Amino acid sequence: MVDMSLYAVTPARRVRQVTADLLALGWVVAWVLVGRSVHASVLQLQGPAHRLERAGTRFHDGMSGASESLGRLPVVGERLGSALHETAASGTSLADAGQQLSDEVAQLALLLGLVTALVPIVVVTLPWLWTRLRFVRRAAGAARDLRAGTGPELFALRALTRQPVARLRKVAPDPVAAWRRGDPEAVRALADLELADLGVVTPARRPG
Repeated sequence: MVDMSLYAVTPARRVRQVTADLLALGWVVAWVLVGRSVHASVLQLQGPAHRLERAGTRFHDGMSGASESLGRLPVVGERLGSALHETAASGTSLADAGQQLSDEVAQLALLLGLVTALVPIVVVTLPWLWTRLRFVRRAAGAARDLRAGTGPELFALRALTRQPVARLRKVAPDPVAAWRRGDPEAVRALADLELADLGVVTPARRPG
């Protein structure tokens, strides 16, 4: 049975991966909070728009009430009532302008909040996500190769091409020569080195 992990088995690389994941998560949370703050700040500009809307509504209601009252007067009442009724319409226009301004401010607040949060999030998380997905894909491929019966020689060869020289020399003073000779212990150690870096745990390496 072959186990595949989302993280490398080697401690140093596992620490780097976990640290990168936590930093990416913290980055996303921080910029979401910043975006929300920008959204809330811009929404405060709705205050004048709301006051304009309320003023227009009060003006319309006042003029409409006066129009009804004066309309009852004899002789000139109808003419005065009609004039005040037309004046009240300007209050409606003022209230509509306030409402439109409030809606536009809300849209601007949403747009600025999203842009403020999404741009830095995308810039950082896309490379992070690409790196993590590449690691998972390679780990899945290695686990699949092991289940298909691929021998350690291939993984040892991969280790020779991918692993740092200092780590390779811990396996053998001349790891390339050991691989060419088919030294079973060196080949197994090189293969384990590569598999551990890929986050793949074979039965021989699994604790316990």
